[in-house]
Amino acid sequence: MPLVKTAHIGNEAIWGLWQITETLPELLHLLAAYPIDYQLQAGKNIARLRESIAARLLAQTLAAMKGLQGGAIQKDEFDAPFWAHEAARLSISHTTGFAAAIIHLHASCGIDIEWPHERIWKIAPRVFSSEELAQAANLQQLTTIWCAKEALYKWHRVGSIEFRTQLQVKLNGNRISGMVQSNQRMASPILCKDNFDELVVVYCWL
Repeated sequence: MPLVKTAHIGNEAIWGLWQITETLPELLHLLAAYPIDYQLQAGKNIARLRESIAARLLAQTLAAMKGLQGGAIQKDEFDAPFWAHEAARLSISHTTGFAAAIIHLHASCGIDIEWPHERIWKIAPRVFSSEELAQAANLQQLTTIWCAKEALYKWHRVGSIEFRTQLQVKLNGNRISGMVQSNQRMASPILCKDNFDELVVVYCWL
């Protein structure tokens, strides 16, 4: 398994990045080693299937590194992943060629990965505030803001939220901060960013 990066966050969390080089049959063979009944979705793109399975395999690997059993990953009513028999929280993400996951023993967490792509410039005015747009001097920074918003959304875990106004991100050099505002409540999860070549990784927890 091409696990290209893992990093512990204190004693309570870990995240990892996996470069997907396996074929779909190879990934399914690896998944069969775990007590997971993964149902192939008919008609789903093969590349997306490979990414989805790789993210789940990565989560099992990270779970073992934290002394957890892991198991089948289910989705709640808000499409957020969880383990039925683990109290630990997790978040997963995948994109072309890579999968990422984060596990926190106690706190809610979120992770997102994305390749910089020109299409982000097109959607940015709909999901970024004017202040966020002003911070993005280049495509890499714009992608970082986008990933941060996605990570915050996954951390939030309770359904609908307005990306442009309720998820706020601020870049300050190599540092990144964010705020989630919903139902008259504000929270500022800890945000961190990383890169693997041009691939942008942002994760958060609180």
